[in-house]
Amino acid sequence: MNPKARRDELLIYEMEDELFVYTLHDDGAHGLNPVAAAVFRACDGSRSVSEIAQVLHQTFEIPQNETLALTALTLDRLTEAGLLEPGYGHAEPTRRELLRRLGKFATVSAALMPVISSITAPTPAMAQSGCLTLGTPCNVFDDQCCPGLTCRAVAGPNTCQP
Repeated sequence: MNPKARRDELLIYEMEDELFVYTLHDDGAHGLNPVAAAVFRACDGSRSVSEIAQVLHQTFEIPQNETLALTALTLDRLTEAGLLEPGYGHAEPTRRELLRRLGKFATVSAALMPVISSITAPTPAMAQSGCLTLGTPCNVFDDQCCPGLTCRAVAGPNTCQP
């Protein structure tokens, strides 16, 4: 089965050559760098891994002998982030093997490595509460720490602590 990007329960924002993907089902927020964004866009279910690698080759002028490993690594990271449809079963090497292969090629710079930065967005109640969370800098005279936390200095500036 060819890799296919999820389209349900996603909010996708394009920022030049990068993507920001918000997953509604788990409040996940994922920032995709240009390489990861290009692979995500190419995962339409009709392209094979080799064809997606060709997209990387054409878009970023990456040598063809490196694009397949880079594509497989990117697909692995997209799968981990939950951005590909279930059922994409790839018999690709492990991440360690992919990184070892890519390490052999000096032309793939760190800027071309796929990066997917993921966080879980705060729940609406947390976002509206206005209280400061654990480790957040605070003012002892205007204690706005969340319930169960107190503003105090612990080896440094004042922060919300238990």
